[in-house]
Amino acid sequence: MLHDHLVIVGASLAGVHAAEGARREGFTGRITMIGAEVHPPYDRPPLSKEHLHGDEPKIVLLRELKHFSDSLDVDLRLGVEAIALDVSNRILTTTAGDISYGSLVIATGSAPIQLQTEGPTDRVVTVRTWDDAQRIAAALRDARHVVVIGGGLIGSEVAAAARRRGAEATLIVRETAPLARAFGQTIGEKMTRLHERHGVSVRLTTTVKALRASGDSALVDLADGSKLSADLVVLGIGSRPATAWLRDSGLRMGTDGSIVCDVTMQAASGVFAAGDVASWPNPSHGLLTREENWTNAMNQGERAGRNAVAEEPVPYVAVPYFWMDLYDHRFQFCGVADELHVEILSRDEEGDPDLVFFGDGAGQLVGVMGRDQGRLFSRVRRLVNQDGSYAAATAIVETLLSSAAKV
Repeated sequence: MLHDHLVIVGASLAGVHAAEGARREGFTGRITMIGAEVHPPYDRPPLSKEHLHGDEPKIVLLRELKHFSDSLDVDLRLGVEAIALDVSNRILTTTAGDISYGSLVIATGSAPIQLQTEGPTDRVVTVRTWDDAQRIAAALRDARHVVVIGGGLIGSEVAAAARRRGAEATLIVRETAPLARAFGQTIGEKMTRLHERHGVSVRLTTTVKALRASGDSALVDLADGSKLSADLVVLGIGSRPATAWLRDSGLRMGTDGSIVCDVTMQAASGVFAAGDVASWPNPSHGLLTREENWTNAMNQGERAGRNAVAEEPVPYVAVPYFWMDLYDHRFQFCGVADELHVEILSRDEEGDPDLVFFGDGAGQLVGVMGRDQGRLFSRVRRLVNQDGSYAAATAIVETLLSSAAKV
């Protein structure tokens, strides 16, 4: 082993898996994990999903507290924030004092982008923490009109949750369609129709000019000149890596604020990063990449933890995968969405695509998206992960669809 003390900054999904990865690598030294929140490490995807569907959401812990002390022998320090990092002397400065480390894994996640708001902000919220989800769930009990700003994954899920709770919902989208930036216009138009069928008013290609709150309401002025009054405004306009505390650390930072790592997730001698904070040259395509999804945080966290204590670090390779829940439907995506080479393999009763392939124009399958297509999606996902051909994926789908039709 290279040292006897691993420090993990961030009691997050990536942080938890970094600790577990280090132990699986055979590390027997001390592990200290600090987390800015007072809550034990918890699962974040439910915050914009099932947590918003009922009046009394329950926190979903990633691991029971005794797992950290008994199974991992981790010194878990909650309510402690990182303030600065001295890479040369291997000292982490926190709100509870300095910590010396042998190796460090940074897994502080990301922070939601805010909009300037005139007046009190209790009616304007983001979805990032357990406390955020509790506030939104409570507000949805009485909300009559919810305005969601941002047409990405979080915004789409919150708009769906608002309709499920009986509130009117307006979704403000800067792009030509929800999720169009991630998946292209074909999928984006499908999402627009889905929202509208469930009663969401979708406002496309417009932005917020001003946001004012007073008492129990908020007023949203749009760039197109229209005004919206709401009981609750939810911001889902993206996030930035939570790395402001590293400003003077000397670590190389990307233009997006991420920590630039090598293929092994190492940013400097003894310093590794994982999850939303990290960008790295993904060997699957060679491009500098930052992945903001649950699967990557888990896998990348484990690899960073292993590499932080290993004699010979191993490159981290990832194929993007994530899911979202909208109106009792499960959407899954894997790979890269290439709008120039897209083919719809299957459609639902309304004619909307429920299985979509993305190719590279040269016979290679590079991405797939499915709606309620668990079995088909799982089979095709394996091909994406294994650099499978477009033709092979199409043959699998045709075989499975043919078999299903005969049942």
